Amino acid sequence: MLKKAILLSIPFLVVTVGFTLWFFSSAVWRDTANRLDADLAKARTLGLPIEASQIAPPRSVPDEDNAAMTILAAETEQTLSGPSDKVLNEVETETLYPDANPAKLSALLKPADKVIDLLRKLNGQTAADFHREWDLGPLILFPDLAQSKKLVKIVVAHAEIASMKKDWKTCIADLELARKISIAQGSEPTLISLLVGLGEEQIALKGAERSLDRMAEIPEAVEHLRQFAAAPSPLPNLRHALMGEVYFEVTTIRNLDLFGGERALEAQMQSWEGGGGNPEPFVPTKQTLIRSGMPSDTKKRAYLARVLEFWNHVLDTPFANDPLELGKAIDKEMEKVSSSNDPTQRLMKVLVPVFGQSGQSLVRIEAQRRVLAALCSVVSFKQRTGHFPPTLADAGVTTKDPFGNGPLRMVLNGKGVRVYSVGADGVDNHGMSRSEMSSGGQDPSQADVIDAYPSLVTRPPARKKFTRENKPLLRPSVARIPIN
Repeated sequence: MLKKAILLSIPFLVVTVGFTLWFFSSAVWRDTANRLDADLAKARTLGLPIEASQIAPPRSVPDEDNAAMTILAAETEQTLSGPSDKVLNEVETETLYPDANPAKLSALLKPADKVIDLLRKLNGQTAADFHREWDLGPLILFPDLAQSKKLVKIVVAHAEIASMKKDWKTCIADLELARKISIAQGSEPTLISLLVGLGEEQIALKGAERSLDRMAEIPEAVEHLRQFAAAPSPLPNLRHALMGEVYFEVTTIRNLDLFGGERALEAQMQSWEGGGGNPEPFVPTKQTLIRSGMPSDTKKRAYLARVLEFWNHVLDTPFANDPLELGKAIDKEMEKVSSSNDPTQRLMKVLVPVFGQSGQSLVRIEAQRRVLAALCSVVSFKQRTGHFPPTLADAGVTTKDPFGNGPLRMVLNGKGVRVYSVGADGVDNHGMSRSEMSSGGQDPSQADVIDAYPSLVTRPPARKKFTRENKPLLRPSVARIPIN
């Protein structure tokens, strides 16, 4: 009898537990959705974009004054008549060596002459508008970014060839031209544009470091390279770059149904991150995309409230313009999301990638600029006195390390010198490079930010080609003994 009663009560218990879970889950969705209006008001006070017009640049720049149009025209010319990737890789490799042949490299880079001539127009252009369709949100494409990096490599290679010929004026002009490209690309309000702009600036700075090696005996060249490194040129702004990411997330929630719902969107995002194709046929088109307004559905309102709540917490801080502190704030909020079992946080776990490292990337480029400017001062001191300064202060360098509480550091090694920042971990590794730390069993990502003089590397010995005369004897094969 007792057994029968227990069996009869099981369905009732299952229904009761299910109803209780549903009730509390529904309450969570309703409570979160009800916070949307307050989160939206807060987001507007912080300048978060809810509509595309709030991130799109004003369309008042004529094409002839628009740096973006010049870059796009140069990319087209590069595709049609510029040097191939294979040639660019060969030129890029050759610039690492002190015995590189400038005549040979000039001939290899000759097809890029029209590209460089087109880019010279950037010298009179100060604004950049790539005419993106920002209201497409996550559907927007950036096909020009990969080509843009190729343009910077071409211009920096041209600068380095000039440095081989001791033509420091052309070298400096080309380095400044490469920087103009990086500034234009990094000015857009997206994280990918910021990272591309930083990557292009790094290419220019490393080209300048190698050019210093080749023109160290020319005082004017060293001074202009120092000025190039120390120039107060704007770096991409992390807060500005995040605005596009916020709007992409808002648009994604608005169009959640068109993406096929949560599960289809999660699969879509995982496929994009893994470089795969679309796993589901749920992709909005330009015609079907919802571009404005607030959702009325409880679930979508809850998801959108979580998006705005996340960014409100990150940006409502006095350190919002400090890239390191902003990166830490993002990581802190992301930890809360990742560890939460709240169903309303589900999409945040796939919509918000890891942004914290972007702040470190920004400061790392600033550190590289300061380190290169300090190295130029050290080299100038050596050319005047015949020896390296005992300390950076003796060379007139008192620059603060952006990653540490003190100044930049210097270490003498044999006939050379390294100037460095302690890097993102704040630990002084005495100017060790990534390769040195890796070979020593240490984490190369924790390497200091260094510039060295001399910086050019010794060309590795050519691989010996085997001929009939020097071909090594092959080991004779072992006879197989049959086993009975």
